Amino acid sequence: MVFDGELIRNNVDNLSDNENFRIGTGIIGSNSKTKSEIKFVIFDMLPVSEFENGKSSKKYKERIEDLKKLKKLKFNESFKDKSLELVQIFYYQIRSEGY
Repeated sequence: MVFDGELIRNNVDNLSDNENFRIGTGIIGSNSKTKSEIKFVIFDMLPVSEFENGKSSKKYKERIEDLKKLKKLKFNESFKDKSLELVQIFYYQIRSEGY
C-alpha cells in the first residue's frame, strides 16, 4: 500500500505558513532523533501496483473512505475534509491491520 502525504510541523505557535515550513524542513533534515513536532498528513492511499501504473481502480472519494476506516487514525477537518493526521509513524500498526 502506498500512502501519499506530507510531513509537516505542528504549528502550535501560529507562525506564518512560510515560517512554519522553514522550521519544519529544518527539523526533518536535522540529525536529531526526536521529531515530535512533525506529523505525517496523508491525503491518499492506493495499492503499489496502481501507484506504479499511475491509475487507480477507485475514485478519490472512495479511497478517502478507505482511509477513514483505518483504526486509530483521526480525520483532520482542517485539510479540506480530505486528509488524515497521524501523530506518529504508523507502519507496524497498518501492517497489523492487514494493509
